[in-house]
Amino acid sequence: GQNSEDEEDEEEQEEEGKMKNMKNKAEDASYSDAPSVWGTKDVLAWMQAVSKKFNIKDKTISKFGGQDVTGEALLDLDRPMMMQLGITMGQANAVFKAIKSLQV
Repeated sequence: GQNSEDEEDEEEQEEEGKMKNMKNKAEDASYSDAPSVWGTKDVLAWMQAVSKKFNIKDKTISKFGGQDVTGEALLDLDRPMMMQLGITMGQANAVFKAIKSLQV
């Protein structure tokens, strides 16, 4: 009857609500959380934050900008992968050292 259809709709809306909450959590995560849960924005924010310490240039950070690098992906990066993005060896090394400093 009609009742069962109404109930299904409510369940679907609840599911959507849960998804939205998860999405917001991911985007709001600050890079103080474990790197493996960072979103792409957190990776860039972290890189910006450590750029002076590790001498990472803005152009290097912007190369990461379009690459959808999450925290998990960041931890898997090695120098050759970074150089494929068109990052110089020196800059790849700087970023690599910064990443290593996360894996304590």
